[in-house]
Amino acid sequence: MTPDLFHDVNATLIADLRALRDGGAPWMDVVRLAAGREPVPWRVMLAMRAAFGFEGGDVSCLGGWSADGSGELSDARIEELLARAAKRRRAL
Repeated sequence: MTPDLFHDVNATLIADLRALRDGGAPWMDVVRLAAGREPVPWRVMLAMRAAFGFEGGDVSCLGGWSADGSGELSDARIEELLARAAKRRRAL
């Protein structure tokens, strides 16, 4: 992660995302919180990267998701992809 890339991501949002996930919330709850505070998709991706150490490819799936259900990817698919990415990150 390049610190300069994340310098303008809200620290409170990062802490809230981590706390939600640490409390056992599904990835989609975390994504919805991020999307509620950062409605621009690339900003949601940036927040997720800053909070969890994901790489760009790990969160690129969020570009195909929409909170209103109109995106190309379902909540279930996003949950699956993020869970897989998190598991891969933990294994490193």
